[in-house]
Amino acid sequence: MQAVYRYLIAAVLAVVACQDAWSQRMVGGTFGLEAGAGMFSARQPLKDFSLNAALVAYTSKGNYQRYGLEYGHREHRYRGRPLSQETFMLDAGYVLRLFGSGSRSFSINAGLSGAVGYESFNRGDKVLPDGALLLERDGLVYGVQVLMSLEFFVSDRIVLLLQGKALALWDTSQKQFRPSSGMGIRINLN
Repeated sequence: MQAVYRYLIAAVLAVVACQDAWSQRMVGGTFGLEAGAGMFSARQPLKDFSLNAALVAYTSKGNYQRYGLEYGHREHRYRGRPLSQETFMLDAGYVLRLFGSGSRSFSINAGLSGAVGYESFNRGDKVLPDGALLLERDGLVYGVQVLMSLEFFVSDRIVLLLQGKALALWDTSQKQFRPSSGMGIRINLN
């Protein structure tokens, strides 16, 4: 008889613990800080990379507003010499929760944001060492960004992210469409 009581007490505690663990995830009005890294090309992951940070404000049903900063670095080759392309971007947008587990331990999200930034080639040096002139120009760029993410809740406050992004930029002298993939971590503050 004691074994039955132990079993019932353990089952009740397990149900209560599971409900308490996910009840405060993705609640409207909470904020989170996000940091991540990504790559543009699998061929040169240490030379074609991005670093980003974002503020996340949850609204309702797991949806959230995202305000981010991103630094992107790409390396091009000219006669065996590296030429750098750097992009500094600000983005703001809205992310929808498409699918998630009932326990709120993971979710699949999609978002759209507007982006504006500055793009620089070869750190502003237009004349190359052999006397050739670099035709790409530095300047402001703007566009839209589409985001897909897979989010895994390690705890109520810590979220691991796998992201895929596609950035379409206007007023650039390089590729207008720029896909990337990356991973990151989010810490929910309250």
